[in-house]
Amino acid sequence: IIFYSIYFYISVKNNAAVMLNVISHFKKTTVQFKLLLILELLNVTLTYGQARTDITHNVIYIGGGRQGLTYIKYERLVMYKNWTQTIINLGYGGIPGDHEPPNNTPRHNIIAPELGQLIGKNVIFIEIGIEPAINFFGSTTYTDLNAILGLRYQSRTRQFGGLFFQVGYNPRLYCTYKSDIDAPYYFGLGLNF
Repeated sequence: IIFYSIYFYISVKNNAAVMLNVISHFKKTTVQFKLLLILELLNVTLTYGQARTDITHNVIYIGGGRQGLTYIKYERLVMYKNWTQTIINLGYGGIPGDHEPPNNTPRHNIIAPELGQLIGKNVIFIEIGIEPAINFFGSTTYTDLNAILGLRYQSRTRQFGGLFFQVGYNPRLYCTYKSDIDAPYYFGLGLNF
């Protein structure tokens, strides 16, 4: 018993030190590496959504608004219950710049992962979620935390698969840089597969 107690104490102490080391290194990592970690997290969480074969798990769509002018997103169904679905998606969007004098405005690029919940039955759903956006505007990089509140038409059954449409409201909850761009409404059109 004493041996196991000592072993447990040493393993807990080592694991705590390792976790603190990982956290301190994560704070020092670059934005690109954090994006790589987010993509890997998305890849790991996708395995649950592959259990059902009678429904579509993927959506790709384009749209306008959503704190930018245009965007494209890939979405994956992670969990499916009777009247609720958990989704994750990753998108890229932005606003074109104007490089002609006298404006010389740089392009505004946005990378936006989302964790959302769809509530509804059949093909009409209310979408609620959170979207931390990483913004690149010239030499300035900043983050926003945006809420998602929307309405979508979507059929996940394979026999009725196809069209996807959404409209909604995307307000900023928190931002690290005050930008002149504020387009909180959005729409999207895409395909299930």
